[in-house]
Amino acid sequence: MSWTPNISNIEGPRYLALAGAIASAIDGGDLLPGAQLPPQRDLARDLGVTVGTVGRAYALAKSRRLVTGEVGRGTFVRGAANDDTGGNVMPKPPERNTVDLVCYRSPVTGLREMLVKALDYSGEASKLHVNSYAPNSGFLSHRIAGAAWIARAGFVVPPEQVILVNGAQQGISVALAGLCARGETVLRRVAHLPGCA
Repeated sequence: MSWTPNISNIEGPRYLALAGAIASAIDGGDLLPGAQLPPQRDLARDLGVTVGTVGRAYALAKSRRLVTGEVGRGTFVRGAANDDTGGNVMPKPPERNTVDLVCYRSPVTGLREMLVKALDYSGEASKLHVNSYAPNSGFLSHRIAGAAWIARAGFVVPPEQVILVNGAQQGISVALAGLCARGETVLRRVAHLPGCA
């Protein structure tokens, strides 16, 4: 596995920076479902950190349900094959001879990398998702976090049933569209009754 993130410019504890880089790589498509992360010793050597730091980052990514670890085999990005929800939350690759309009990709080779370098001066956060759109339902790592948050209230919801919205109005609109038929009455005004405030 040749994936090695650059965490040198990220402030804070190294294990948090590495865990964040793993999540960003999964969201950005650099680490696909089923991809194997580098062995802890190799990545620690390449990043100049301790094996314990990498181990803590991998453990945090595992607790966030981004990766799964198998003793003797390694650490892998979660996907449909090892997802206990049984669903595939990643978009399918486009078929041959089709134009994928879900996510814009520039036809200019290397343009994304050039834009990333140009925007790097404005901060490390500018490297995320440049020249691309988020999935319609939200990034997988965010949906997993949402499912974990909902579980605190006692509801078990698989990540593929979590949809991120931009606010309460959009959330209510999506819920009503899913529950009500076209033309169906949602709320009816009732005439004022005596004695009612």
